[in-house]
Amino acid sequence: RWVDAFDTELGADAVETCCVEEEDDGRFVSLAACATYALRESGRRDGKLWILSVEREVNNRSPFLKPLTCVDLPGILDIRWTRSRYNHIPMHGATPAVDDPPAVVCACSDGALYIATLSKDDSSPPKFNIHVRRIDGSSNSEKQQAQDRLVLSVDLSHNALDPLVHSDAPRSTKLCCSFSDGGVAVLDRETRRQLWQCADAHQLECWVAGFVDVEKESHDIVCSGGDDGVVQLWDTRLGSNASTAAIGCIRGAHEHVGVTSVLRARDRDDDHSLITGGYDDCVRVWDTRVLQSSSSRHVTRNRALVTSVNVGGGVWRMKRNPKRDSRDAILCACMYEGVKLILLGNESSAVSVREVVHYTAHDASLAYGIAWVSVCAEEEEDEERGHDDSVAAGKSENDEQQLALSCSFYGHALHLWRIPRKLSPQPQLD
Repeated sequence: RWVDAFDTELGADAVETCCVEEEDDGRFVSLAACATYALRESGRRDGKLWILSVEREVNNRSPFLKPLTCVDLPGILDIRWTRSRYNHIPMHGATPAVDDPPAVVCACSDGALYIATLSKDDSSPPKFNIHVRRIDGSSNSEKQQAQDRLVLSVDLSHNALDPLVHSDAPRSTKLCCSFSDGGVAVLDRETRRQLWQCADAHQLECWVAGFVDVEKESHDIVCSGGDDGVVQLWDTRLGSNASTAAIGCIRGAHEHVGVTSVLRARDRDDDHSLITGGYDDCVRVWDTRVLQSSSSRHVTRNRALVTSVNVGGGVWRMKRNPKRDSRDAILCACMYEGVKLILLGNESSAVSVREVVHYTAHDASLAYGIAWVSVCAEEEEDEERGHDDSVAAGKSENDEQQLALSCSFYGHALHLWRIPRKLSPQPQLD
């Protein structure tokens, strides 16, 4: 059910969430970063990064979105918080603590990455500031060409394409990004040095790339998907040549149309799945063991495919429920078809996928970004006390629902809405 909306001014195409502890009272607050993009008549690509807080429900008032600050950047195509949880927001001008301050990595239309770090002043209420640092995603020989290419996606090594799963992950410095010319690169965000690249990873735009834990916690395996319809697995330890670094490949993974989204396996040793979404309106689940076992490094689609589901619209992004003990619930931003929630399960020893929620309030306005509202410490403590205890304590039906964020491009809107805890097949929300 729709709860609140915010006008992002420009077309909104990405949203990510995190938790931050308030220094004064130890409360945790949920922050949202929302990215926007606009192509001007002059050919210039503009963007804006918004930082908002998701204010919790108090005194029967519904949760709502509160804008904190924003910054203008080149057009933004993708974003990631550097962590899913932060200890505090530092004071403006103060020396950063040992742990990372809240920061968002932005993939931008000028061929570079930007790190936007959040701080606040000592006024009451505090004013929030963003300090921006640019990281060039290109090697020296590519800098001239970089002006004509866009960074289309970004990922951090501990995020592994699912940024809320590893809430206790150590400090990460590896970034992976993909480009409109088909290239993929891995960089160090502290030194700004390029660690690995494959300039010809895909023949067309590489819509998505990121680290996948095929080898658990190695952060050396990268998966990419492109407009050429190919899903590729890369071992960055094997050099930058496409013929040697490729360790698995599926051609025509989505009926020979573009692969737009990739989701890593669940954080379990027995999960060998890789989930992809594409312009063919399908979510597909693949077995990475088959993907890596072929001596030719090219696997036929039917051999590696475990299952699939048609969600009715191009799958631009997917986000798994961040709770470790939750059912395998995945939110899908399905472009013209709005937002879908699907469940992955095991029935009779076979993997199944089914649609359970359809959020339609974006109408036909291109739903690009999706995020679960971060589960903060206080809420986790409530969960540990048990569902029945929460009901006994007098919590309302709304407390038994989880919050989600989604954004639409043509509607230039960020929506906050509720997901029912008890999921039955295909309830439609608007």
